[in-house]
Amino acid sequence: MSKFLRLIFILSLVVVSSSCDIDEDITTTLPPKIILDNETGIYTVKQGREIVIAPDYESAEGATYSWTMNGEVLGSSPSLKFMQEEVGKYFVTIAVSNEGGVTKEEIRVDVVELEIPTVSIAGDKNLMVAAGTEVKLNATIRETSLATKFSWSINGNKVSEELSHTFKADVIGNHTIIATATNDDGSHS
Repeated sequence: MSKFLRLIFILSLVVVSSSCDIDEDITTTLPPKIILDNETGIYTVKQGREIVIAPDYESAEGATYSWTMNGEVLGSSPSLKFMQEEVGKYFVTIAVSNEGGVTKEEIRVDVVELEIPTVSIAGDKNLMVAAGTEVKLNATIRETSLATKFSWSINGNKVSEELSHTFKADVIGNHTIIATATNDDGSHS
């Protein structure tokens, strides 16, 4: 009887082992993961300027991309070039899909005003002075958060980078004096 039990045991092992195919590959595609290049998901850009939003992705082999805003498709590549002329808050959704599913992420783009410096000159803008007379000119610049350069020019020639300049007309005639403030956002004269 023990031989009979051993034979049944061996046959059971053969049946069980033949039903398991350990060489079979089990593959499951994972849904993509979006890793924003800005932890807050809030991006800031100046009006009329372009920003590139370029997240990293995991499990995105063979994925398709869709960037949308207010139901309008803005792009279908892994990154987005975004530009708006109007100041405001814009909400953009990135959707990444593959065989494993769809992942979406909403980001906010704050479009802010340009900080163009404004220069002012105190006093009358049209002066008549006698030849050889000195006139002290003073300028002020509205502050911005950007580094600003300043210059005076007389008849197209740069003469100073100080806010105050003393002009002396050695030659009779009309002289054009221009004060200019410039930063990365623009200039004003």
